[in-house]
Amino acid sequence: MKMTAKLISILLLWTLVTNAHEHWLYTDYANYKAGDVVTVHLHSGHTTGESEFLIDTKLIREAFVVDPEGHRTPLIFKPEGQEHIATFTCTVPGTHDIIANLRKRPSGPFSYLLKTRVQAGTNPTIMQPTNQELEIVAENPVSTLQVFTGAEQVKVPIALFSPDGSEHSLIMDREGISQFNSDQSGFHLAVCHFRRQTACFSFYYAD
Repeated sequence: MKMTAKLISILLLWTLVTNAHEHWLYTDYANYKAGDVVTVHLHSGHTTGESEFLIDTKLIREAFVVDPEGHRTPLIFKPEGQEHIATFTCTVPGTHDIIANLRKRPSGPFSYLLKTRVQAGTNPTIMQPTNQELEIVAENPVSTLQVFTGAEQVKVPIALFSPDGSEHSLIMDREGISQFNSDQSGFHLAVCHFRRQTACFSFYYAD
């Protein structure tokens, strides 16, 4: 019976993983200088290649940048081809978190909570939860990942999509901390699910 339950859990997690990355954020580069303008892309589809479809702009309910000092600057996404584009300026050195919250319909709770990160200069910032409904919080540089809802940590498995398109579940310890490991450099996408919501955290990794 326990084995059957375990197999069902694995099957459900696999089903969620293979349909997880419908929306995600990315920037053109991982590292910038203070004063640089950053272009943020919001893609939709089931692969981390070209965007497969364009969502209704009204479903982008909230988008902003959190700078190293904790200040939030709103982001305005506009459609361009099959994706949405927004820009902002790295006004101070350090790590900037870019966040966008989407809904499946014009009202109701957030369904997709997306995040990516850029570094301006060489002054890494210790990252803290930003009190989102759901988010993946990572060390900087990425070595461990945790899931938070609000300021509360939850023990939720995280799936990692690698540059070659492969995916696997990260190993999570008893404290709910998942260990990041990859033998590939480039763009990675971490995904988790909690209470009918999906959180994505995209980042560049250099080994």
